[in-house]
Amino acid sequence: MPTSALAVNVIYGALPDPDSPTGSSFSSFPADGRAFFVSPRGSAQDYGWSPPIQVRTIAFGAIPVEATLQLSQTVDDDGELVGLHFSAVTNREPENARTRYDPAPLEGTLDVHLRDVKVDGVPVNLGRCAAPRARLQAVSDALYVSTEGGGDFANYDPGAGGFQAIMGGIFNGVVAIPPFGECRTTTGDDIAPLLTAMVSGEDNPVRIRVGSPSCFTPGPDYAYQLPPAPGQSDPVEANCLQWGGNQWLGDFNPRVYAIPPDLPLPDGPRP
Repeated sequence: MPTSALAVNVIYGALPDPDSPTGSSFSSFPADGRAFFVSPRGSAQDYGWSPPIQVRTIAFGAIPVEATLQLSQTVDDDGELVGLHFSAVTNREPENARTRYDPAPLEGTLDVHLRDVKVDGVPVNLGRCAAPRARLQAVSDALYVSTEGGGDFANYDPGAGGFQAIMGGIFNGVVAIPPFGECRTTTGDDIAPLLTAMVSGEDNPVRIRVGSPSCFTPGPDYAYQLPPAPGQSDPVEANCLQWGGNQWLGDFNPRVYAIPPDLPLPDGPRP
């Protein structure tokens, strides 16, 4: 999918080092967060909708199908958006001159919507069509980073497979997309079986690269930060603080970006 801006709420913690005689030093730093899509301009809701995603595939082994797919986040019983949830723990290991980043899970439930469908090159006038409550489950790799030569922040590589809540990282996992319900055309044909064969499945592989959560508009005296406004995915529009070379964050790690480079597309058929 294309680059998506997220509004993120993260709670950071610090746990004392059990070996510290005074308890004044810290060895473990948990973070717990919720992430919400910043909806594209023109969406009915300001948050909770992904950008449109173009999908091209072959259904039933012979029929070329094109469609525009869009994800929406679910709501709870009170009508509030349910964010993608992640939790991460950073552990200092001074005896080994390194920092350990534990595997971080990323989970969420999404509705999958399809529109602008073409079957064998012919546009299909499709009404409402969705697969509700697709389940995303992903996790980052464990990562060890040396604290020598500038420290773990300077040595951290967000492309190495781990995840750190301030500097970002990579998640790998699957998304289970349920069958589509009634997806009827204006002529009354139900193409749900075709779309289910095209998109649905229990083990659709997914790889997600997450940038640094540093796109915001500061409140008075930096007492709070407002998330990117709807449609703001451009770094300048969203007031993103790019870490490398930024005066506020310092030129200490040019690999860290608020909006990271796109991941390469996989080669070959789906595994």
